[in-house]
Amino acid sequence: MYSRKDFKKQIEMLYIYYKEPARELIKRSKLTKPTVYKFLKGGVLRSYNQDTLMEQVIAMNEEALAKRKALQERAQRVVQLELELEGANGCTAIRYAARKNQQGK
Repeated sequence: MYSRKDFKKQIEMLYIYYKEPARELIKRSKLTKPTVYKFLKGGVLRSYNQDTLMEQVIAMNEEALAKRKALQERAQRVVQLELELEGANGCTAIRYAARKNQQGK
């Protein structure tokens, strides 16, 4: 089954990545609100409900981590493109806009 330490780590991650994790768990698991809140507080549940909820928690955490990784990769690409533009043009788009604003005054 799940160790208490693993369970706590997964729940902590859930609260880091989601604004309202309980609402999302209720929606995904189709279990009742009291069952989900009892689970989040570490209460004892029927094993099949606990398995369902733990499965959803892990899936939600995996999705959040994948999204974060994708955002980091996109951010790196933007930085790389900016550096390439700077190298090719000798100035960044920001400097170009600032020069253009100065010329217009």
